Amino acid sequence: MEKTEYKGSWWLPEKPSATITGSLRFESNGRITLELLGALTDTYASRSQSVPLILGHSIEGETITLYGCIQSDTSYGIEGVRTSSFYIVGVLIGAHFQRPEEIVFGRFAVTFPQLEDWVGTSGVSVDPSDRQTLVITKKSSFVATAGVRDTKISIGFWFTEHHGKGEVSVKYIPYISIEMTREVQLRTFLDLLYHLRNFFAFAVCHPVYPELIDGFTEVVKVTLSDGKSFCCPIKIVYSGVNWGVSHDSVNRRGMLFELGSVRGQLESLLKNWFDKIELLEPVYDMYFGTLYNPHMFLQQKFLSLIQGVESYHRRVFDGYESPPEQHKKRLQDIIKVVPDEYKNWLQNQLSDSNELSLKKRLEELVRTYSFLGFDAESVEKLKNARNYLTHFDENKKQYARADELFTLTRKLRALTESILLTELGLPRAEVEAIMKRIESLRAAEFHMYDF
Repeated sequence: MEKTEYKGSWWLPEKPSATITGSLRFESNGRITLELLGALTDTYASRSQSVPLILGHSIEGETITLYGCIQSDTSYGIEGVRTSSFYIVGVLIGAHFQRPEEIVFGRFAVTFPQLEDWVGTSGVSVDPSDRQTLVITKKSSFVATAGVRDTKISIGFWFTEHHGKGEVSVKYIPYISIEMTREVQLRTFLDLLYHLRNFFAFAVCHPVYPELIDGFTEVVKVTLSDGKSFCCPIKIVYSGVNWGVSHDSVNRRGMLFELGSVRGQLESLLKNWFDKIELLEPVYDMYFGTLYNPHMFLQQKFLSLIQGVESYHRRVFDGYESPPEQHKKRLQDIIKVVPDEYKNWLQNQLSDSNELSLKKRLEELVRTYSFLGFDAESVEKLKNARNYLTHFDENKKQYARADELFTLTRKLRALTESILLTELGLPRAEVEAIMKRIESLRAAEFHMYDF
């Protein structure tokens, strides 16, 4: 964002006359803080008190609502002047809200600069029809639209212009328009944005973050002289969502798929992504945990991915050695012949005995995705590495070397991505083509490093 500090007056919604001066700061580490020359009320004079909302006016005239405010410090200076500090979760610039439940929006516009290559079209056309004049046309129409969960998601562009001496530049930024069928709480939108952001991150195989978020609500409207009215944009800045996170570039060659290749399927892909959140949540969590933490230790990446794969098999495949009724009878027959004092103990020990082993789960998955090139030795190494890293039993230390563990982790990532591409609804042939291309690229990159 352009400004990193807003100086002005601040007050509690219930005490509009009790204003004090201070500065709202957006720090480089992602923290948002409010530093006040005084205390809002005696009630909040002590540390670690929470305040639902704080309202403010900057000296430039901006109307600001601070959401989720936690007092971090209060102190007296040498001359007895009290100062207080707050950590701020969210900032809404452009409106005052008196209560948290009043913070509702019906539409959002979100920029994703990192999706420039994923969208794949510039939004700018050049027409050299007369061979002497170049005409640059800004396109305002959306390049793709999809309906998901009573929400219309459209992909388009925002433009910025720069006029200099003898030159004009036009820069486009991909943005997503999100229109709800009804106005929703901010938390509902942030949950949707989280899963939408993950969809984009999965597509490009790279962490992506929203940059600018504008919300629109019927509560904040402007009526023009001709009687027409429109909702004013309210800028939303949320700690850890679109502030304090890196926006490094995406490797176009490393994307799983681009918008152009799935434009006709976009709606069905997004519907599958959202409809399967509950089913695939552990897989999503483990996969994106590694994607958004590139500096995670290799062992942690391995364990996260193999846990996600195991969880997927448990949820989607038949995960029993024998039919449940058959196993139940077998247990009953065994328990009958055991002395009474050992019955409860043995029953507890055998409670999960019908579960498939990790090895058998892996074997079934690698058969399903045979094009990834797993063999029996790879499955055995995966099992051994997981067991050692989970239990650290020195007597069973069959542990892969660093380069082997790196390769196994890369293969687990490919297996996870193949699973998610399939769950999105892409045909097997398309999934196979995508993963062969990606694995060839990653293998080439791997061989550049000398272990």
